[in-house]
Amino acid sequence: MERTLSPLNNYLDLQEAIKSAGAWFIGSFMMEFIDNYEKFQDKKTKKEYIEYFMKEYDVVTTDYNQLRNRINLAIRIIESGMVVEAMEYILNCNDKNMDCEESKVNAQYLLNCLKNGESVLPIFEE
Repeated sequence: MERTLSPLNNYLDLQEAIKSAGAWFIGSFMMEFIDNYEKFQDKKTKKEYIEYFMKEYDVVTTDYNQLRNRINLAIRIIESGMVVEAMEYILNCNDKNMDCEESKVNAQYLLNCLKNGESVLPIFEE
């Protein structure tokens, strides 16, 4: 697959991406974005997916641009090959700052699925 956004350069970039998107958001939905990654390859399909996501998970936000920015940050994490590091970061976050108990549960579940092959990260051409 081809990358669609500029990759993160280092762990500090990863931390900033998680903080900007919200650790609860990245932890809660990263598996969703990995499973639907092919939809981000085409602008029209990506727009349709964001609209679907907004309706399906209406508690996240009612602001399309904010949601698009959050999803783009998740895509950058995926395309940078930093999903495992991101999930480990989520697991180590202060619970008071998470706002969503399921985020850590989902992060651990994704790590388990990656480990046992139930979920597979996209492979990018260099």
